[in-house]
Amino acid sequence: MQVTNNSGCQSAASVATEITVTAQPIWYRDLDSDTFGNPLDPTNACIQPVGYVSNNTDCDDTNAAIRPNATEICYNGIDDNCDATVNEGCTVPIVDMKETTATLTLFSNAVAAVPYSFLSFTNLKYRFRITKIQTG
Repeated sequence: MQVTNNSGCQSAASVATEITVTAQPIWYRDLDSDTFGNPLDPTNACIQPVGYVSNNTDCDDTNAAIRPNATEICYNGIDDNCDATVNEGCTVPIVDMKETTATLTLFSNAVAAVPYSFLSFTNLKYRFRITKIQTG
């Protein structure tokens, strides 16, 4: 025999003696539809509500690009993959500023530099010239 409680959960019951009702599963709101839910926004329901998932590991439920297993974007200051570490695996390219030219593969690369003027340690100066190779 099937028994349904007031929340819509069904359980098998023995006609003779006892009824066992299964606890409702927990679902987590997924506002950004990335299939990872907000651990701080749970609900209980027998049937999965629209906009909810069973996974509760999203660290930013307002941005679908920020989720577990996402690719870490270097130097954006965001924990893109929800592992509690920002910019892991990112390295600063070494560029020898004594050379007359140095090539960076991307403008988003960070550059380490030594100041060319030590006249005032409170007002250090840096000099960069960036040239697009294709156009000079």
